[in-house]
Amino acid sequence: MRTATFAIVSAIVFGIADLILNSWLGSGGFGWNIRTGIWIGGGLIVGLLLGFVLNHFNANLLAFRKIRGRDVLDEERYESDKIDHGMITLHPQKEREV
Repeated sequence: MRTATFAIVSAIVFGIADLILNSWLGSGGFGWNIRTGIWIGGGLIVGLLLGFVLNHFNANLLAFRKIRGRDVLDEERYESDKIDHGMITLHPQKEREV
């Protein structure tokens, strides 16, 4: 996946996981302090696991697409963020500053 698409997919997956964790904690009858601790600790663990799985999936997807003839990471070097997102230029762009 492209970097922007990967960020959107990750945000959606993390949001769904947060809703599931929050609804599970709401039905447990825990006190607010125990619930908050479980939510933070469980969210950290679930977030790390989902991040690892999504990164591994994305690496496999990029390798599969590269074998098929599309190098997405190389294509992103020619896209411009200034005028129109995804606009293709003839010259590679400078490294993006974070």
